[in-house]
Amino acid sequence: MYNSVHPYSVQRATCNVQGDFITIVLVAAASNLTNESFRPHLCRTVLNRQGRFCTVEDFARLTCLLCYLFLPEQVIPVDRKFMVCKGTEYRQNCTHISLCAPHLLKNGTTTYTKLAPEAYDLSDSESDIYRTFLKQSDTQQLHLCCRNAVECCSFMLSEPSISTDAVVCPRTWDGWQCFNDTRTNQSSEVSCPEHIYFGGERPVCPIKFKRSCEHPGHWPYFPKTQFEWTDYSSCVAKDTDTTRHYTHLAAYGVSLLALAPALTVSLRFTLCRQLRVPRITMHKNLFISIFINGIVFIIFKYLLILQPLVSSDRWLTEGTVGCKFLYVLTKYSRTSNYMWMFCEGLYLHKLIVAAFAEQKNLIIYYLIGWGFPIIPASVYSILMLFYGDSAKSGCWYAPSEGYEWVFHVPSLLSLALNVIFLCNIIRVLIIKLRATNTNEPSQYKKAVRATFVLVPLFGVHFVITIHKPSTGPCTWLEAYYYVNYLLDGLQ
Repeated sequence: MYNSVHPYSVQRATCNVQGDFITIVLVAAASNLTNESFRPHLCRTVLNRQGRFCTVEDFARLTCLLCYLFLPEQVIPVDRKFMVCKGTEYRQNCTHISLCAPHLLKNGTTTYTKLAPEAYDLSDSESDIYRTFLKQSDTQQLHLCCRNAVECCSFMLSEPSISTDAVVCPRTWDGWQCFNDTRTNQSSEVSCPEHIYFGGERPVCPIKFKRSCEHPGHWPYFPKTQFEWTDYSSCVAKDTDTTRHYTHLAAYGVSLLALAPALTVSLRFTLCRQLRVPRITMHKNLFISIFINGIVFIIFKYLLILQPLVSSDRWLTEGTVGCKFLYVLTKYSRTSNYMWMFCEGLYLHKLIVAAFAEQKNLIIYYLIGWGFPIIPASVYSILMLFYGDSAKSGCWYAPSEGYEWVFHVPSLLSLALNVIFLCNIIRVLIIKLRATNTNEPSQYKKAVRATFVLVPLFGVHFVITIHKPSTGPCTWLEAYYYVNYLLDGLQ
């Protein structure tokens, strides 16, 4: 039993929380290696105060453990994370690294128990080390880091040296990223690795950062410890994400301001008995659903997505009941919005196809618009509460289990039906115009133009952004987000 432990991740990293991304300054071993230190068939990583050259097999096992030790607290809290046992930090090598498990005592102190190697064998999916994760979906990021380390080793063994007489910073795996030989006073530019983004949005376009080789052939030192270090602070896609999210909020704000007069007028019509007609009632409920969806979405977007990007203070803590309730309420209001767009399409379709016979009883529309969204919201909550990996933490807004389709299916179905309604309405209008024995093409054009006014009313414009491009230049994806956010907010 160990009374204390030297937290390897603290020794090796300085963390600053910015939203869902942890900016980590990796601290590694100082080394005076030049080209003369390169060893064939061995790969270099950082361990303690020295760079270590390991065989391919040992390198894969060691670097995967380093990927685990560098995981931020939001992925594995300190009170659950396996740490390097105190007193053994500088006895670690390529073939052996000792980890200890924390145990909280009743008096509030923490003790650490040395673990058997099989307890932290990352090649075994049943190993105890995987039980320390808050969300099992985050293990995918760990495995990605491990695969990248193995690819880095292959790169080290296959890439020829710069020069036999040049003083360089050696090719190495710093715990998160691979760096090639770099001449003194020059920089190595690489892309921010995907596996460092946990829970938050990944940058749309790859972000580059540089690591400088200082004289005489040293990677930068962390000032307080004189260990090698890599500054990943530039990997935070803060400015780009913030601008995009502010654009989304602004679009919703404009929509709410434009909707307020229409909603006020429709509510005043309700007070007038002569104007209590089904058509106005349908419009009023659609306006109310859009307004509620806009208000709830702005609150959700600001508190849970935008605020963590611009401030370290959070008004709503992840993992709380209020946080999860707000997300489910957001999905309910969005689904209700889709259902009322469907109700508008269904009502107008029945009105035109049935020769303008207006339906008086609207109970079925109330059940579809306000009642039906309760079903997917309840099903989603139950699935996430009992079966979701995100049930123990987070606010359920970035799940990987596919349960979001509980909301997506009825929304997509409503859009598909509205497209059918729109096409049939155009067909019926053309037939009725032909029946009047008019041969003026302008009449058809006016009818078609008038019908296309229904497109935003039915929500058919969302079909434009239903497919998110996965390939092509990153500027296309950036443009997709802006078009999607503007169409969504300015409906």
